[in-house]
Amino acid sequence: MRKLLWPALFIFLILLQGALWLICPSWPSFDLLLPTIYFFALLYGEWIGFATGLIVGLFQDALTPNFFGFHMFTRSIIGYTIGLIKDRVFSEEYIAHIPMVGILSMIVKVLAGIILALATASVNFLPWYLLNSVGFAIANMLLTVPIFFLLKKIKHWTEAEKGELFAAVSQEERRRLLTEHKKKHLGLRQKREQHEKFEE
Repeated sequence: MRKLLWPALFIFLILLQGALWLICPSWPSFDLLLPTIYFFALLYGEWIGFATGLIVGLFQDALTPNFFGFHMFTRSIIGYTIGLIKDRVFSEEYIAHIPMVGILSMIVKVLAGIILALATASVNFLPWYLLNSVGFAIANMLLTVPIFFLLKKIKHWTEAEKGELFAAVSQEERRRLLTEHKKKHLGLRQKREQHEKFEE
């Protein structure tokens, strides 16, 4: 049941991100979901990271006026790639992941800028867009620390449920084995008594 917290978390972040974009479009840009997908892929691997990025990207595409499919493509690629190399880059130190999130944020913004330039056949937006991209990367880097600790806490909490279930099953298994042992011992004693009576 605790695993239901993961989809609830992503739904909450998607709605919060969409609400902030709608209510305060003048705020410095950031993406709550990008570092979340990054760490989720680190925790659970490439295919879960890919599927999560694809689904989350679909919702982001539906809630933003950008080119539809862009979030699906970039977030699924991030989820798959980070999940694929998680054994090489995973670190318990959040400091190690801050620059990586910043680099990925800049790559995403550069790709979006190229698409925008091709779509509008103009580069007049580049000075403003470059400033916005730097702010986007810095904001996501700042979000790395709280998201890192939040996802670690949730993972430990969900895994604790597994341990509790395992302990409960193990206890039940011990009771079953003890009951079987008692029945077997009782059966042997009854057979021995019957054999002694037969000899008499």
